[in-house]
Amino acid sequence: MSRCTDAELDELQVFQRRVYGDASPVLDPERARWLFGRNPAVSPGELAIWIARHNGAIVGTHASIPVRLELGDQECQAQSGVDVLADPAWRGKGVMDPLVAAVVAGYRVWCLLGMTEEGYRFALRLGSVPLGTVPVYAHLIEPQAVLSEAALSRPWLRAAIPFTWVAGALGGLASQLRGIGADPVAIDAFDERADAIWRDASPSYRLITRRDATWLRWRFDDGPYRDRFRRWYVVRGKRTVGYFVLRLRRWHGEAAYTVVDYLCAPRDLGALFACAVRVAQRDDVAALLCPTLNPFAGARLRSVGFLRLRQASRVIRFAAWCEADDPARYLVVDRESWFITAANSDVDEYFDE
Repeated sequence: MSRCTDAELDELQVFQRRVYGDASPVLDPERARWLFGRNPAVSPGELAIWIARHNGAIVGTHASIPVRLELGDQECQAQSGVDVLADPAWRGKGVMDPLVAAVVAGYRVWCLLGMTEEGYRFALRLGSVPLGTVPVYAHLIEPQAVLSEAALSRPWLRAAIPFTWVAGALGGLASQLRGIGADPVAIDAFDERADAIWRDASPSYRLITRRDATWLRWRFDDGPYRDRFRRWYVVRGKRTVGYFVLRLRRWHGEAAYTVVDYLCAPRDLGALFACAVRVAQRDDVAALLCPTLNPFAGARLRSVGFLRLRQASRVIRFAAWCEADDPARYLVVDRESWFITAANSDVDEYFDE
């Protein structure tokens, strides 16, 4: 078991291509250098990727996205496990257990987001606590467009489609009312205003990864996929009270936005989501999706016309781990303590339907 070096990335990519195939986003070495190397929570010159070898050949790999986690009134080192992969010939032969142990050493909290069913079972076997799934909410701006494909297999929905314009109109009106006094301001990159948002909002959330200007610049402005993200501040009068980040995608065959990340104090959530709806309406997309786990968000999302998807095709499984005797474990194993968006991991890379 050893930490992967920059010189080993090409070899790692060959291994990943052999197991994943040619279509996986993990096959981009620039993604690896950005996500696991330039991450502000990683020590300079290191990659947050570990590899297992047998007779010199790579037989397993486990990467993680280190983060600084606000845990109650403390800050600790945590990480989100991603890109966990074993050679099919070595699965079930004890390769992954010591590899995971090497990855999580030194971290107080380990969380996993968006795993496959197989990966979820593996995480639970290692002692992670199942925390269900991350809810996905949808604001249907053009209900007839996005529901027509789904209605092909659901006769009851096909019968309801002619009346869905009412739901779209009511949702649009609700978002306009909620957004009075707040405006979305498009930006090219994050600046020091993000630090002020973080200072104002973070005390309201018991379990949240640091979202200051340094982290936001790394996550959205610095990477090889920066052009895929569209960024906005939310402004009330002269105050910048929040931000949100959108990514264009396809959903039921139509153009849609996903809210990849956002942050504001709970009092401003309704206005923030209303501003996101306003942007989606201006840009003529059919729907706005928001995957999030946030104890304050559900009611605010519904107040501006979002519906929770009960059968989302992309299930975002969530599990977390910390030591059994950790005094903060009660927070870690309580799903209602967490603030989660797609940006907490690499979930946004796989979210098209």
